[in-house]
Amino acid sequence: MRIRSQKLKSWITCLIGLSVVGSSVGCSRSFWRQQADADTYQAITEHLTDQRWAVPRIDLTPDPRSRFYDPYDPDSAPLPPDDPAAHTYMHWVNGWEGYKCWHQFGDLMSVENPQWLAQFGFTPEMIDEVTGEYIAPVPQLENVKLVEAVELSQIHNRDYQFELENLFLTALAVTFERYQLGVRYLEPTGGVSGTLTEGGGLGRFNVNSIGVSQSLPWGTQLVTSLANTTLWSFGAGGQSSSVSTLSFQILQPLLNDAGRKVNLENLTQIERDLLYQARNLARFRKELFTDIVQDYLGLLQQFQAIRNEEGNIERLREQLERLLAANQPEFSSANVEVADLGADFEIPEELQHKLDYRLKRLIWRGLMTAEEEQIFRNIRPDPEFQAKIDELKSSLPNVASGLNVLQVQFDLTNSVNRLRGQERALQDSLDSFKISLGLPPDMQMTINDRMLKPFEVIDPRLTEQEELIKDFIEELYVDNATEPPQLKIIATNFSAILETVKRDVVDVIGDDLDKFKTILPTRLETLEEPSAKAQLLADFTQVKDRYEAFLGDFGDIEAATKAIIVRLEQPEIDEVLALQLLSQLIDMRQDLLLKVQSAAVIQVSSRVELIDIAKFDVSLDEATYTAVDQRLDLMNSRARVMDARRRVEVIANDLKSVLDVGIDGSLSTPSGETNPFDFRSDTGQLTASLSFDTPLDQINERNAYREALIAYQRQRRNYMAAEDEVKSSVRSAWRQLNVLKQNLETSRLAVRIAALQYESAVAEGAAPKDPRQVANSGSSGVEGQNLTRALSSILQAQNQLISNYVSYERNRLNIYRDMGIMDIGPDGIWNDPVYRNLDRFDEEAVNNGGFNEDKNINEIDSAVRQLNGLDRGGSRVSLLGGSRPGDEDDEPGIVELHHVLGRLGENPEGSADHESGARPFPTQFVGARESR
Repeated sequence: MRIRSQKLKSWITCLIGLSVVGSSVGCSRSFWRQQADADTYQAITEHLTDQRWAVPRIDLTPDPRSRFYDPYDPDSAPLPPDDPAAHTYMHWVNGWEGYKCWHQFGDLMSVENPQWLAQFGFTPEMIDEVTGEYIAPVPQLENVKLVEAVELSQIHNRDYQFELENLFLTALAVTFERYQLGVRYLEPTGGVSGTLTEGGGLGRFNVNSIGVSQSLPWGTQLVTSLANTTLWSFGAGGQSSSVSTLSFQILQPLLNDAGRKVNLENLTQIERDLLYQARNLARFRKELFTDIVQDYLGLLQQFQAIRNEEGNIERLREQLERLLAANQPEFSSANVEVADLGADFEIPEELQHKLDYRLKRLIWRGLMTAEEEQIFRNIRPDPEFQAKIDELKSSLPNVASGLNVLQVQFDLTNSVNRLRGQERALQDSLDSFKISLGLPPDMQMTINDRMLKPFEVIDPRLTEQEELIKDFIEELYVDNATEPPQLKIIATNFSAILETVKRDVVDVIGDDLDKFKTILPTRLETLEEPSAKAQLLADFTQVKDRYEAFLGDFGDIEAATKAIIVRLEQPEIDEVLALQLLSQLIDMRQDLLLKVQSAAVIQVSSRVELIDIAKFDVSLDEATYTAVDQRLDLMNSRARVMDARRRVEVIANDLKSVLDVGIDGSLSTPSGETNPFDFRSDTGQLTASLSFDTPLDQINERNAYREALIAYQRQRRNYMAAEDEVKSSVRSAWRQLNVLKQNLETSRLAVRIAALQYESAVAEGAAPKDPRQVANSGSSGVEGQNLTRALSSILQAQNQLISNYVSYERNRLNIYRDMGIMDIGPDGIWNDPVYRNLDRFDEEAVNNGGFNEDKNINEIDSAVRQLNGLDRGGSRVSLLGGSRPGDEDDEPGIVELHHVLGRLGENPEGSADHESGARPFPTQFVGARESR
């Protein structure tokens, strides 16, 4: 008996040990987390069966470069930084000492990934070990390209991570519902107890239940369990006994809760919800790309608007300086060529501060009063000298009225204020853009502006050459300019200027026109209106004619310069010849400046046509049908109608009576025996039952059913509204896209018109006027009004051009996203030729083409004549309508608009520049600048 008792104790001890060990296996945090991940990812993968929502990433773990990546063990992560006041309650609360081991895994100095700034060059040495603050400058992201911005959003965007987590959480619920219909283990419960007495004691070990259960799709519930109670006594005459019971239960509903319709509903719904969430994630990736690109384009638009405003300020200041110079005698000057006045020519003392005679030129500085004019005329009474005084006086800059100056000054102050506001708005937008990417707003960032290259319609090199030609005037008026060695240096330097002008102006504009000609057939295909095609063809032909004329004039200047250099190589150069050659160089410099300034209009007319947009050739009906068929959110909305309809059936089942059939059975071991597995048939029991509940009190069920019916009808209407909204948004975007396409063509035209208006306003203001006209109208302020209107037109045309371009591309993104056919690649980039070729977008890719004189030019000329209904021949059309010097064959009157616009920037007769700083054409017309 003692041996048997010892065996029983050993068996019990072993069983207890196994129970303890068994309860500890698989209960660690990491085990359950990894098991949940495996089941969840498997469920997600099973639902990514369609290419339209087969998202490339489902892993919940962020990119290690991400700002919110957690590099620590998720099951034993260090504590994050806490609010000091709130943290005290973790260690002492209501007089009780708190848990002492909160900090056993360590403490963090920041909630951010401590290594996320390493990719930007930050090292641990740059962070204060105590405070966790950066002791180095804030990192900078410079020249961020669009592709890089999209990549940053894939890594750091918090909403993207949130959508991934939503997908994971939905799949996690799927695993639970699947488990509900699988074989489930009944968690064993029990315990061990003992009682000690003076003569011995009593021990008890019991297992309340251990077994398995399963719910079947048609509502059947199966349960099998084992229960055991073991008693043993120790001491003198100790005894032991063990009783076990093996039982099973079968329950089958016949009415309420019966059938697959009801019992599979939870699993069906959650599986469908997982499909919906996968589609939501796929659509979110499209929305994320669209939002990032639209924000990036918005930043570019703001950046271009700032450039435009800066250019406007520069032009306003130039014109203000010119007007102020006209009002301030010390800043105005004029000169006139005269015959040799001889060595005895003397300047009266009263005029020595204003009058100078050099190189057979009379130079006057400042305004000329009536008294000064009389002294001047008294120097020599001969008619030829008097005529030169009249010519010199008429060449003096006009006196600008105070009203003209005030008008330009007022516009300048407004423009400066606008620029400040635009710069502030750009910084605000940059901060918002950083937050959209998931970056901190205090991180310095600049965006790459190479996508604005097509809007640089005036090449900076042309402006540089214009300034170089202006500065060359200083060399022409040195004291020893007529000495052959110095004159040869001047001619050689002028020849060098011609070489750079040929390289940076003539050849560049030729290349631009070359590209214009190459894209002309494509541009014509994009235009629908015959009048628009005629306008474009006329513009090209007239620009080509202007370039050919410019090329010829430049060639004449080159030939004349070479001839001067050749002549200066001859040994005998007298003073008269030297003076003639110098005079020729002075005139050629003036003529070259005029040609280069006029050439800017040729470049504007060419480059404005090279601004390209992506095609969109989908019809309205096709776009609408595609959206209804392909929109992922609309698919989900359509499926939710079925969800609501199924819900009606499930709720209706609750209206039925409860009628369940049950069978219970058990088998036990004899009482008083010690073998816990000695089951005997004579102890078995089998019980059958039938339970029912009459549906007499069903108010809650009735109300729930009626609510389900209403919910179904609401869902039907919601889907109709969603479909209508999709159709409406796509149709609206389609119309807007076509309008913006036409508006962009109008903006091209507006830029050319603005160029013409500004050139005319400046030329009119700088042209010499009859002093009597100035006296009669000098205070009217007309000149100031013309200038401010022209400058306002330029600024408006510039901003409208970039605005229409950006709006078109934004709407193109929207309509492809809303049609549901925006295919986003694994890298987050739309698989569209425009965005897949962004890395190859450079200066050479902005414009393509070549200019060759061949039969295509003649074909274009013929097409122009046919579309216009006339043949203009070789006549030159006046800029502003009517006749002008040199247009003897032109009839006065208003010229047709397409002719006027095609002949942009025809310079009226007049001086190209004044020492007061007048400039016939803006330095940077559409904000084309070197890096700020």
